[in-house]
Amino acid sequence: PGGVHLSGQSPMDRSQSLRPPYRRSTRHQSRNLQRVNRRSDIENQDYLITAVVFSVVNGIPAFGEELGWRGFLQRRLVSYYGLVPGITLLGLLWGFWHFPLILSGYNYPDHPVLGALVLFPLTTVFSSFFLAWLTLYSRSLWPAVLAHGCVNTFYGNVVSEMNFSNNRLAADMIILFIWLLTAAASYSLLRQTNAYAHLTNRSS
Repeated sequence: PGGVHLSGQSPMDRSQSLRPPYRRSTRHQSRNLQRVNRRSDIENQDYLITAVVFSVVNGIPAFGEELGWRGFLQRRLVSYYGLVPGITLLGLLWGFWHFPLILSGYNYPDHPVLGALVLFPLTTVFSSFFLAWLTLYSRSLWPAVLAHGCVNTFYGNVVSEMNFSNNRLAADMIILFIWLLTAAASYSLLRQTNAYAHLTNRSS
């Protein structure tokens, strides 16, 4: 009576206090989600920048290899032997060039002999088709240099840190199969775009 409320609150105050708390909770959760998303975006950008930087850095030593394999030898082998034999021979030469290093346990520490004689040479043959498509289609060495640096970064900072336990050989076979699919796709692109026509008129 007389406008005095026993609770000491006005009707407006009481209506606000009776407002469901879930609205404030929802707004709070929304702000937290936005912060998490922003933080995730920043972290993804950091990972991307780091990956690019490492790929460029790893591309410096890869440049010497690519200058020899793709810059000098690829053109001559493809011109003389044809597309598939030339790239295959290049990949074998590239793989067995690393024979002492692979045999010492690099890349395949659990099975160095199998790695040096079979797995790595096949990997370099398959990856040579991908790098051939990059260089022949672009008519530039730099895409292959950057790709080589990316692959070295991936192997050095991702694959080497994985714990395969007793499944290392299975993991290496999966990686080899991925390279096989990449080689098939690259060969198809080479044939479709006829990117090697300036090197040879022979069919392969």
